[in-house]
Amino acid sequence: MKKIPSSGKFYLAVISLLTLFFLWKLYPEYDMNLTTALGVALFLMVGIYLGLHPIKIATTRNLVDLSDISIYATLFLFGKEWCVWTAFLTWSICQIVVFVRGKIHRERWQLILSNVSIAVLSFVATAYVYEFISSNGAPFDSWINIAAVAASTVVCNLAYLVLSILFLTFMGRRSLHDSFKLIPSILKFNVFFLLSPMGALFAYFYAHEPLGLLLIVFPIWLIYFASQSYSHTLREAQEMITGLSDLLDARDKYTSLHSLRVAEFAQAIAGEMNLGEFSSTEIYETGRIHDLGKIAIEDSVLFKEGTLSKEEWEKMKSHPGLINVILGKFNYLKAKTFVASLHHERFDGKGYPEGKEGIQIPLGSRILAVADAFDAMTSDRPYRKGIPVDVAVQRLKEGKSAQFDPVVVDAMVSYLQKKYADSFEKGQYMAESLMKNVTQQDAYTKEKAEKMMVLVEKICEKLWLSIADIDTLKEAAKLQDIGKIIMDNETLRKKGTLTEKELEKIRDHPVISSKLASSMSVSDEAVKLIRNHHEKYDGTGYPDGLKGEAIPLGARILAVADAYTAMTIDRPFQQSLSKEEALKRIKEGSGTQFDPAIIDVLITVMNNEKNNS
Repeated sequence: MKKIPSSGKFYLAVISLLTLFFLWKLYPEYDMNLTTALGVALFLMVGIYLGLHPIKIATTRNLVDLSDISIYATLFLFGKEWCVWTAFLTWSICQIVVFVRGKIHRERWQLILSNVSIAVLSFVATAYVYEFISSNGAPFDSWINIAAVAASTVVCNLAYLVLSILFLTFMGRRSLHDSFKLIPSILKFNVFFLLSPMGALFAYFYAHEPLGLLLIVFPIWLIYFASQSYSHTLREAQEMITGLSDLLDARDKYTSLHSLRVAEFAQAIAGEMNLGEFSSTEIYETGRIHDLGKIAIEDSVLFKEGTLSKEEWEKMKSHPGLINVILGKFNYLKAKTFVASLHHERFDGKGYPEGKEGIQIPLGSRILAVADAFDAMTSDRPYRKGIPVDVAVQRLKEGKSAQFDPVVVDAMVSYLQKKYADSFEKGQYMAESLMKNVTQQDAYTKEKAEKMMVLVEKICEKLWLSIADIDTLKEAAKLQDIGKIIMDNETLRKKGTLTEKELEKIRDHPVISSKLASSMSVSDEAVKLIRNHHEKYDGTGYPDGLKGEAIPLGARILAVADAYTAMTIDRPFQQSLSKEEALKRIKEGSGTQFDPAIIDVLITVMNNEKNNS
């Protein structure tokens, strides 16, 4: 996506050179006996296996890598030289395998370099500290050695944390202040502080009772297998539940993707309030299910265009509490369903279903209340058109301390002002007005943009792109077709073959869209992606005839997502294709129209959806 900033290149160069220096300085110079050779080889293979099979935490997107256990064991048994080299070989091999498998995009090579360098430097610091504190013997032979194990745990995790934060900062992913906000959420995964003691146990049994290793390895394997199965089950349950939310949104074209947008707004508010990444993720997932109770409300009430009767209004007011009935048996969702069930409470105590007020209402519920109200006001409904963003913001401000928590409203306004910068009122209003006008001409365009934003995010997550890059791509996906505003309905809706003159008009829309987006103070990166999303991988696309990797990565992602989405939605001149047929046609364009690597990611995303359906 974005070019590596100069500060990022400098940081990568520094940690890479330091890694090479310590690998040279700590190169084992003595002859290795058979016992040492077998031990190092054993722990190296164990480390590689554990590194390639991390434990997935079902309730978050985190992966727990257990390969450090074998690296610690190497330190405690064979000294700092073999520890550092084992760390280097383990992480290098694992990262290369992940890269070859396509889980790290080829343009993200800096991830491999940084991950390996940070791991090696963390264990360099750890090894020196352990050697300085410990006495001769195994880790548990004396209190001094036990203290050395504890110190090595702290040093390794602290070094890894600091080096990672500096990486995020120098690469421009996050400000230093925002990076430090991640520390509380990272520390919640205190399993990393158990890896050193587990490595010490491996070393102790290896040195004293080698067969005793089986007493550790077998239970760890059982725990690993059980955790993977449990994680898979929970993940499937979560996807089923969010799928139900999407199904609810799909019941009404006016509320399409409502739960997704509310979740994204809620997550943004949480970030603005410095709640940390873990809490932000929890609030996002709660936002995805916040309206699930509406699935039990009949259509005649839910979609009624006129005023609801008293009886109908009572039914509508029951929907927040119904989520507890629907999801109440899922113990791991109890906290989220409780928060979701109170998102219609008011700060002044006049809300429903329980009439709580002020800080009696959970913070997550107060955040969802603002996110839900904002999206409801700015979205079209059967009984009214959505209002402009600036008007919605004014209404949020008017509701402070009455309907809404004033702190949450301030956070939402701050987020929107940052997102749209100086053009908060003018630029965003212009974008929405243009998109509404395009929609009135061509309803297909809006549906495609909304589905593209969802698909683009899934592709980006598989490519390990940053949050900022994902936001940029979603922004480009939303606005890429606004240039169609200048086109006549006859051309847009024509069912037959377009004439050469009509094709020229169509081919002009990326340039026009990018110019319009630029006038709205959309980010320069998004403007560039909008302009180049119809380039072809073989150089025969438009408007600039770019070829291969000269096309921005984001534009190549948009090209694949745009084509796939267009083929799977009904259009004026053709019926939609099945997902299988659309994928087949996308594959046929591999290397000519599309980037083969992006196609591979799309196939992975679609296979995941198929397996989870």
